Amino acid sequence: MTNSEMEKAIRAMAEHLADQVVKLISSRTLKELAAFSGERRSSPSRSAPAERAESKPSKKGGKDKPAKKSAKSAPAKASKPAKRSGPRATPAEVSAAVLGVLKKSKEFMKATAIIAALDSKPTTELLGRVLRDLVARGFITKRGATRATEYQITMSGLEQ
Repeated sequence: MTNSEMEKAIRAMAEHLADQVVKLISSRTLKELAAFSGERRSSPSRSAPAERAESKPSKKGGKDKPAKKSAKSAPAKASKPAKRSGPRATPAEVSAAVLGVLKKSKEFMKATAIIAALDSKPTTELLGRVLRDLVARGFITKRGATRATEYQITMSGLEQ
C-alpha cells in the first residue's frame, strides 16, 4: 500500500468516524449530553472497570495468574488560576500609570521594574499590550530585544 493510498484510507475512516460521532451526539438530548460530560469528570466511574479486570483470573495458560493492571495513570489535576483581590485594571488606567512611573524615572526601565513601581499590578499580558501601544503611539521608546528590553518616556509622552 502506498502512502497516498494509506492517507486516503485513513481520511475515509476519519470521515466515517466523524459522521458516526455527529449522528450519536445529535440523537441525544441536551440533558443526556450534560450528564455524560459530568460523568467523565468523576474518577470513581473510571476506576471501576479496572478493579473488575484485576479480580478475574487470566484465560491464558489455564493457570490462576493475576490479570495485568491497566496502564492508565490518574489524570493530572489542572492548577487553579490565582484569585484577584480587586477589580481588573483597564488598559487606559495601566497606560496612565506606566507613563507616570516613566515620568518620575526619566531613565530606561525594564518591564519588571515598571511593574514593581506600579501600585496595582497588571497582568504581564496587559502590560505588554499597553507597552506596545505606547511605543506605537510614540509616547515611549524602547531599546533592546526580548528580555533585555527597556522603556523610556519621550517628549510626547511627557506632554500627556
